[in-house]
Amino acid sequence: MKDKALVEEVRRRNDIVEVISEYVALKKRGQDYLGLCPFHHEKTPSFHVSPDKGLFYCFGCQAGGNVFTFIQKRENLSFPEALKLLAGRVGVSLDDEEDPEARRRRQETEEAYRAIELAQRYFVRELDSPEGKGARDYLERRGIKPETAMTFGLGFAPDSWDRLTRGMQRQGFQPDFLARLGLVASREGRSGHYDRFRGRLMFPIGDIRGRIVGFGGRALTEGQGPKYLNSPESQFFNKGHLLYVLHLAKDAIRAKERAIIVEGYMDAIACHQAGIHNVVASMGTALTVEQGRLLRQQTAEVTIAYDSDLAGASATIRGMELLASLGCRVRILRLEGGKDPDEYIKAFGAEDFARQLESAGTLNEYKLRLALGETRAGPRTPEEKADVVRRAIPVLASITDAVERGEYLKKVAALAGVKEDTVLQELKRTYRQRAPGSHRDRFGNTWHNSRDNRPESSPQPGTAVATRPAGGTRAERNLLALCLEKPELIETIRSKVDFKSFSDHELARLASILLDGGGPGSIEDEQQPLAIALLKELRASFENEPLNPERAARCANDCVRVLNEHTMVRRMAELERQIEDFEKSGRVIPVETLKEYQELARKTKA
Repeated sequence: MKDKALVEEVRRRNDIVEVISEYVALKKRGQDYLGLCPFHHEKTPSFHVSPDKGLFYCFGCQAGGNVFTFIQKRENLSFPEALKLLAGRVGVSLDDEEDPEARRRRQETEEAYRAIELAQRYFVRELDSPEGKGARDYLERRGIKPETAMTFGLGFAPDSWDRLTRGMQRQGFQPDFLARLGLVASREGRSGHYDRFRGRLMFPIGDIRGRIVGFGGRALTEGQGPKYLNSPESQFFNKGHLLYVLHLAKDAIRAKERAIIVEGYMDAIACHQAGIHNVVASMGTALTVEQGRLLRQQTAEVTIAYDSDLAGASATIRGMELLASLGCRVRILRLEGGKDPDEYIKAFGAEDFARQLESAGTLNEYKLRLALGETRAGPRTPEEKADVVRRAIPVLASITDAVERGEYLKKVAALAGVKEDTVLQELKRTYRQRAPGSHRDRFGNTWHNSRDNRPESSPQPGTAVATRPAGGTRAERNLLALCLEKPELIETIRSKVDFKSFSDHELARLASILLDGGGPGSIEDEQQPLAIALLKELRASFENEPLNPERAARCANDCVRVLNEHTMVRRMAELERQIEDFEKSGRVIPVETLKEYQELARKTKA
């Protein structure tokens, strides 16, 4: 497009805050707006939008630019395509001077959306036809009002072999093109095409901007094939990257600062009809990382309201842990007397459902409830007490926050009818078994209990997924990240640290490359993901603020000190085991061993 004035007119009329807000929840911070970056995963917002400058910039991944750049990156478009989209958004007419390939891609995309929209109109029209009575009766039985069906664009695909196919052909669409969109299917081993959706209640599925990109169809009779049939995966439709009715729910999610996620279409529709509008659905699949990121970009608090059966409980745990790993505060709605939100609202009403939402429990409460079942406080035999504690320990061990873990420990002790110290001792024993750096200090410095400095351990079955990018201690990870971020520090660090003292094998390998003279340029390809993850963690810990040389040097010195302390602690634990072995066997403890242990004890105390 040669007319720079026209391009500037499109840019000026598209307020960058309004455009980006269609994708990301932004909050005003001074003169700018702040949100979570849509181009990389982050827990702490580092994505800034400046309305005065008309620019955005992410301090995490360094993505930046103007409103055209944002649309190009977010929608995977060329500049002419982004210009066309934004011009259409504000009603600006453009000359048709664009690259032939870009024009072809744009026209194909526009034709695809037009075809999907025509199919949607066809399904809506057929719902009101005589053939759609069965679908209308089904909606009436499920308590869905006609106006609700209209709001959500519900439709009906008649049980016809190729009515949609023939109608779309009359509109100029070729069957092969329609097949790529998942509207029709080709006959196996024979020529010709037929309608993919037949005899089904149709749910249009939109992207975050509200553009219909695919469909879900529910069978209305027995023996009709799968209960739910979705559009196949394509460049337009990726079920794992979409959340049902997010485009309708996002404003309410941002206003209430909380999202509620349910499993199915009908659950979401029932909630919206009941006046609870901050609800989306994962469409019956296990929650994916991309769906979790979509939610996290809208809010930091998510309540999961999946089915209350055993399969639902399993899906809930997986979904909650995924969201927690993305930085969400997660709660679980456990419904009594109803299998899913739709049934619960019908049985007990919207007001009761809203009250249940307010009392939704946390992830750890939910996991403890599952681990302990319906265990109630009361007199117990020693065996019963031990069983309660044994079942609770894996959950307690998965809680990283010391204060939160302490509160749950008190509850478990009360429920089991034992002293808190009894549960604490069992928890310590579990940590010693799982984390090689944990130890018992003979001189009263009991449990090495810092969640920031304790080496990572493999997650146990049923526990939360670790959210850190690597194992080892935080001091080890930060020290290597500083070597990557500020290579000029390597020379100073090299003389103070032995890479063999790293507690994690992968970190030790990376440290040997960085500290043995290779520097960041010598990192192998397979270590690149680890290096990137370490840098991201370091930047997040400093809230993506620039790390000046003085601050970096102080941080490096702190990491070296802590790392050397950990090395001494591990050596003390090793010597302690040796001393215990000598004592048990009745042998005399070597003087050198005692001297080394006492010297290390003096240094750590100092």
